[in-house]
Amino acid sequence: MIRERVGTRDVWRKRISGVGLSIPLMTGVLYLSLSCVTAERPSTDDARGIPGCYQIEWNRDMRELGMPWGFDLLADPLEGVPGYEDAFRVETRITQTEITGLPFTYWRVMPDSVIRIGYPSLGPLSVDVREEGMALVGTAYDVGDALMPNQKRPRPFTAHRIRCPTAPTAS
Repeated sequence: MIRERVGTRDVWRKRISGVGLSIPLMTGVLYLSLSCVTAERPSTDDARGIPGCYQIEWNRDMRELGMPWGFDLLADPLEGVPGYEDAFRVETRITQTEITGLPFTYWRVMPDSVIRIGYPSLGPLSVDVREEGMALVGTAYDVGDALMPNQKRPRPFTAHRIRCPTAPTAS
């Protein structure tokens, strides 16, 4: 073990094959590895009756946010994203039959029963909603970091449950 000065802190490093590895870094890697192994995956019971297909109610705010046509909330757990072990997958629909990966990839039920739909690492949009009959109603937020403060205002959001569109078949 050797002690080095890095900036204003003393850091202990262990030399392995001539490469200095920071103990705090290794501790963080170990923690993340263990959290991925030991974290409980959500069950379909956690999803309740929420999974399904939804079409976003379009208005001026939704156009300004660049909202897609709709999304499918799936009962499949989101895989491989540390910190989102309790989340499920989302497929974003840019049209009734075209699916893409942005702006949504996960959904989860928060402790206060709010359903959060978003993208890990604060992607372009985030939505907090509650079930109201056959719709999800709540607030949409533009969460990009390159926005002016007046562009980050919460906006009313509604998405109506629809029959899941079928993908066109190849001819």
